[in-house]
Amino acid sequence: MKGDWKEWYPKEKKPPAPISWWVWQVPELKGVHYLLMMFLLLVGVPWFLGIRFTSFTIIINVLLCDFILYSWYKRV
Repeated sequence: MKGDWKEWYPKEKKPPAPISWWVWQVPELKGVHYLLMMFLLLVGVPWFLGIRFTSFTIIINVLLCDFILYSWYKRV
């Protein structure tokens, strides 16, 4: 754990709430990494494995890959 928030904030001020996955934005320094990873996960790996997607599964895969990268960036 990164420490208790009470050490860094006065009693009357609460820490900022984390941004939800639905409205998050890619960190500025991770933009190229995000685009490269999305391309590899959505185009490179399926092409290598010979997988074909329907329009519905493309949407699901984009959301799933975005959530995975969101979780990865929030962990770091």
